[in-house]
Amino acid sequence: MVFDDNGPLTADQEMEIFYRVESTLRIMYDKFRIRVIITSLKFKGGQHFIEMVDEATSLKKQEHRDMIAGFDLVCEEDACPTLDSMLPEIYQAK
Repeated sequence: MVFDDNGPLTADQEMEIFYRVESTLRIMYDKFRIRVIITSLKFKGGQHFIEMVDEATSLKKQEHRDMIAGFDLVCEEDACPTLDSMLPEIYQAK
């Protein structure tokens, strides 16, 4: 999550920043590309996971969809819920 003086940016605003950076750098390095992996923090629970999958799906349908490389559940493995504890949400997201 990225913040500015007004609080958190939307995912669309974040992607626009990535796009502008990529466009600027491609002037000097024509093969430069940015790819983004959308993540969900496991400790935030199943509802957060569902929201992030929905956000990733929405972003994948928009203008800069080629920047979206994937989705990942992240967290310190020893301190957070296990992946199998989120199976109902994972199946729901299919």
